Amino acid sequence: MTATAKQYRIPCRCGGEVTVGPGQAGGHVECPWCGGSVTVPRLRELEAFVVTEAARLPRPWRPCQAWLLLGCVVALASATAAVLVPRISSRNVPPLPDETAIRAAVNSADTVTIYKAWQSMRTSGVDRGTLPQELRLQQAAGAAGRIGGVLWTLAAAGGVVAVAGGISCFFASRLLAVAVGIISLSAVALAEPPSPGQPPRFFGLEAVGERIAYVCDRSASMSEPDGLPLAEAKRELLASIESLGESRQFHLMFYNERQSMLTPPGGRGRPMFADESTLRDVRRFLEGTSAAGGTRHYEAVVATLRLAPDVVFLLTDAEEKHDLTAEELDRLTERLGTARCMVVQFGGGVGRRSPRLARLAAISGGDYRVVEPVGGD
Repeated sequence: MTATAKQYRIPCRCGGEVTVGPGQAGGHVECPWCGGSVTVPRLRELEAFVVTEAARLPRPWRPCQAWLLLGCVVALASATAAVLVPRISSRNVPPLPDETAIRAAVNSADTVTIYKAWQSMRTSGVDRGTLPQELRLQQAAGAAGRIGGVLWTLAAAGGVVAVAGGISCFFASRLLAVAVGIISLSAVALAEPPSPGQPPRFFGLEAVGERIAYVCDRSASMSEPDGLPLAEAKRELLASIESLGESRQFHLMFYNERQSMLTPPGGRGRPMFADESTLRDVRRFLEGTSAAGGTRHYEAVVATLRLAPDVVFLLTDAEEKHDLTAEELDRLTERLGTARCMVVQFGGGVGRRSPRLARLAAISGGDYRVVEPVGGD
């Protein structure tokens, strides 16, 4: 049986070790970790570096490698979870009742029931409390925002740890440095949140928020002259939504005496992301919207506030006689929550401003602006 030649492990300045045999005693060898030169002791001094059977076990990872792996895992897992949380949270909320369901309920009711309901509405107004679905939608949106913030923070921390581990390993091994650089840069890139796009802007008004609601007047006056006001409103709406980026959500509503809301596949009232598929739906919705009827701000704003947006961009060309009543302003003020109202008024002539809409914007911390539609191609 042939005896196995002894092996020795000589430490290098970089922290790595070089395995040598008896025949290399007194010479110089290259460190496989850093490429530096390592002096091998003389034969009688090599016994202090002999490799025992226990030492032949697989070499454990160095700390920098462990930190690198941990940072990459945390960054990738947290970023993935942060992207998925807003989408998953809204799926568990039942859809709000739409106009078809309401009409079906009215058609199936008997005359006495309808008459009693009408009498109740005539004496108490049409305002109502928040539906259970709306409350759950608000709670889900708030929870998703808080969880997402924590996850993005963890993702950023993981990216920092990965980069730090990569830098440490760079000084330990030229070969490992290449792999570390690629992995750490990939982890940091993947850990970045989706593009936030530009701050939400609408006819020069700018606001800060993650959930944006667009509410646009489509009364008959928006078609005069030659349909230019509504056409310009549509162009500005599309440009603003396209600039939201991948992380912000939005709602889109047109109104006259009634409200018409873009409904995503998940159900009425759910927020949407400005991805390519949704933008195609937005374009079709805009193309199918025309100007007709009168103007009722109150019901449209109430329906919007139930969706718990951060920012409400409201556009109207209505005259002062169509403005909110004092009672409606008080009710909306109570419902504002944290929403900021940014109101754009088409037309600057006397009698075309909306003082109470302007007051609502000021109370909410928003802004009110009068602009002249300029038209265009």
